[in-house]
Amino acid sequence: MKDLVFIDSSAFIALNDSSSPWREKSLSWVRSIFSETVGLCTSMGVIVDTASKLKKNVSFDRAERFLKLLKKPGIQILEENEEIQEEAWELFLQSKGISEVSFYDCMKVATMHYFGITKIFTFEKYFDKLQVVRVPKG
Repeated sequence: MKDLVFIDSSAFIALNDSSSPWREKSLSWVRSIFSETVGLCTSMGVIVDTASKLKKNVSFDRAERFLKLLKKPGIQILEENEEIQEEAWELFLQSKGISEVSFYDCMKVATMHYFGITKIFTFEKYFDKLQVVRVPKG
């Protein structure tokens, strides 16, 4: 069985924006997992966020290329349901003291919990406070 890793917007953007300060680190990590049994997944919310940010901050062409890549096999798109929304609400209420955490971040973590995923490919350090394993480290 593959170990699933949830991909966050910050990772997708780093992979698709040559000016990202995390570009090399993200490319290096992606290259390193090809020798492992790792499955990659994300959610429609992350896809919408990433495509919107790429269009606004990079170019429409880059956003379009990103969306076309997701049509190919390789990254599983997870469905968010009512149970996930309920857990996200609870996580959000519990995150009162963590100003960086948004309801959207709680949706990502609740989605991960629902599907039994423990690792998230992100460069947002505050995910450490949400009891998930952030990759790559650092």
